[in-house]
Amino acid sequence: MNILKKQKNKVGSEFATLDVFDLKMGYILAQDLVDSSGVLLLSAGTAVNARVIELLKYYGKEYGIVRASLRRQHIVDEELLDTFSRHYIHAVDNVNSTFSDILGCGAINPKIVMELMQNVVSYCKVHHIVPLINCMNNMAHYTQAHCLNVSALLMVIGYAQGYDRKHIENLMLAGALHDIGKVHINEKTLMATGKLTDEQFTQIKRHTEYGYTILSSYADLCDDIRLAALQHHVKRNQMGYPLGIDYGELTECSKLVAVCDIFEALTAERPYKKRMCPFEAFREIYAEAMLKADIDSALLLIRSLQNDYEGSVVELTDGRIGTIVSVMNDTTVGTPVVQFYDSSDAVMLNQSSLLGIKKVLGVMRGRADALTAVPA
Repeated sequence: MNILKKQKNKVGSEFATLDVFDLKMGYILAQDLVDSSGVLLLSAGTAVNARVIELLKYYGKEYGIVRASLRRQHIVDEELLDTFSRHYIHAVDNVNSTFSDILGCGAINPKIVMELMQNVVSYCKVHHIVPLINCMNNMAHYTQAHCLNVSALLMVIGYAQGYDRKHIENLMLAGALHDIGKVHINEKTLMATGKLTDEQFTQIKRHTEYGYTILSSYADLCDDIRLAALQHHVKRNQMGYPLGIDYGELTECSKLVAVCDIFEALTAERPYKKRMCPFEAFREIYAEAMLKADIDSALLLIRSLQNDYEGSVVELTDGRIGTIVSVMNDTTVGTPVVQFYDSSDAVMLNQSSLLGIKKVLGVMRGRADALTAVPA
């Protein structure tokens, strides 16, 4: 029998009455839980962890309690996530418009480039941008979202390495335009959810040459930006494309765009795959760099991005929720230390750990300075 009455919804509250056998961590009790005699079993405000779920299931069998009134535990800065999401959607729409304009006129003009740069810079003026990017999901325009995200990652690397403003702007523009050649690829091929046919893969590979041709029509773009579009799929083991380019010819910009391209693809949601844990992606990029890519660029990405995850709220593979309180840089890929929100317990998620990060939920509340002023 249900001995708890459902709490009336209040403005700004998120109360719900849930079956005790369907509970997950991340909630707290909204009301005292009492038995039919009025004896207190669990107090309001108790965080739902694995032990509490066991108790509730026990009480359900022993006392006939089948439902409990709960509210969501807000440790994620929802306001920051919402603000960032709105800027993100606006920026993706602008990149999509830019791609459409380029497709329409067949070339880039200075006005389009400047507008794109302003949109990217505005969107990127965010601390902790890397974990926030991991929370976004844009299936409608994921090529454009991918380009925007790669541009943001390059900005973080540029600032972390102390590059001058012009160098950072060129990196960001190279990231934003590296897949511009895909405007000439069939939409059905781009949106394919299964394995590509040989014909489709041949078509996809041509986007690098298409991009170089498009960007070559704008003389004021620096060579690094044009070459990044052409070279970002060239591999050290000769398994990349286009063929005929010696890996030793690649610019630093092309190598950085390449590793950011891989990281973003691994950690993004796609119609055909789930996103990978960022620290697992760091390890995969490092392993791949040993054989196929540039190890120095891989290390730059890892060392520049991983500390951005401090303060991120994450869900672990066992369902528990916690905050990355530090990243221990004692190995090539840092070890995140996660403190659980409902206790003082913490766990180190090294490579041999049975636990892992399932997904990034946002940035911890209390980091009100995370979003800086974004110019109009």
